[in-house]
Amino acid sequence: MRIGEERLYLAERLDAAQPPSPIDGLEKIHGRSLTVFPQLGRPGFADEVLRFLMTVNVQPAMTDPAEDVFAALAMVLVSDSLSIVPESVARLAWPGICFSPIEHPAAVSAISCVFLRDGRPPVVDAFLASLAESDSTSV
Repeated sequence: MRIGEERLYLAERLDAAQPPSPIDGLEKIHGRSLTVFPQLGRPGFADEVLRFLMTVNVQPAMTDPAEDVFAALAMVLVSDSLSIVPESVARLAWPGICFSPIEHPAAVSAISCVFLRDGRPPVVDAFLASLAESDSTSV
């Protein structure tokens, strides 16, 4: 069940010698290595990112898979690689990493909720009810 979406951000190593560049995140990707995650559980976020880049005609020099977001950000810290992350990740404090929003209308990622249809715990029903309630109050 799709419950929302969040903006995509570019993660890059913060270089003390150079302030973050005002260049749009998509332009920075051309000719650079891009770390995508997760490595398993495909299709998933990595495929969503690669599909978005194809639609906006942006080609990284190469893509490196990472097991998860923590491994991807570690790769960004120790290399010249970039990574694309959802806003929820960019809001956290990651020492040594700069996050900049990707300024493109299609630069969004779906927020989904996966649950069993039968035999689900009451907390899932309560969560789904709160989503339905928030949808009715936001209209």
